[in-house]
Amino acid sequence: MGLFKPAWQSDNKEKALHAVEKETDQAALAEITKNAPLIEVRIAAVGKLTGRSVLADIAKNNKDHTVGEALNRRIITLRTAEIENLTNESVLADIAMNDNDEYARWTATKKLTDLTVLESIAKNNYYSDVRRAAIEKLAEQNVLADIAKNSNSLHAKAGEAAVQKIIEQNLLCDVAKSTADWKVRLAAAEKVTDQALMQTVYADIWENNNVNGSEALRREAFNKITNQHILADIANRMNNFTFNWGVAAVGRLTEQSLIADVAKNAKNESVRIRAIENLNDKTILTSIAEHGVHVMERRTAQARMESL
Repeated sequence: MGLFKPAWQSDNKEKALHAVEKETDQAALAEITKNAPLIEVRIAAVGKLTGRSVLADIAKNNKDHTVGEALNRRIITLRTAEIENLTNESVLADIAMNDNDEYARWTATKKLTDLTVLESIAKNNYYSDVRRAAIEKLAEQNVLADIAKNSNSLHAKAGEAAVQKIIEQNLLCDVAKSTADWKVRLAAAEKVTDQALMQTVYADIWENNNVNGSEALRREAFNKITNQHILADIANRMNNFTFNWGVAAVGRLTEQSLIADVAKNAKNESVRIRAIENLNDKTILTSIAEHGVHVMERRTAQARMESL
């Protein structure tokens, strides 16, 4: 055994790091990466290695988590640089569609210019972020609408990204009316300038997203409903299990004729009472106070009249 050990084996971090800084031999750097006593020195050596196969081989036998992360980052950095230097569309397309690494796919997609390939990636890629990278490079409105309409819940973010690039109102209306994913529909509805259509979309999202959908999304759609007739319809139809929605709908009614209709015809008593509390028509209030089916409705109508 020699009398002198290499500087990179020193316990003096500054001395060991200086040795790594001066080292240019790839085999020596690989040896340092595997055997240097100081973690910081091993990581510094990783940053100077240029062979992905060497890095991968070291990673297989590495037992230190911090060094392992450095190895993985270096492999990704080198792979990314290789992809970014590619100009062959066929090679880039193959990486974007078939590579095992998501970031490699994303990097290749960002380099692609072939619109047909980009459309295929936007519609079919396994990774949603890769789809979104492809969508960023697309502008054909019918293609974007098709992507949005066919996005499922796993790729809702891609569908929403497509919606953000659609400017044609007829296509936005189509997406808002017929897309399967509720989040994509909501995103499209928010860009529709036809207020009547927008309101029916919000109502439909609220109405039909109550089984496997997101409660937060239902609430978001409900809060966007301002159409008085839609709100009155909701209030009138709610039963003993869904009456809270009806009460909330009544709270947003401003048209007295519709409030009166709910006060007289809503299925649920709590909803009717909430409407009576907002009613200003003394003739209708008198009728309810005298002939209301339930005592609480009669009392509420009487109290409301006295407050007017």
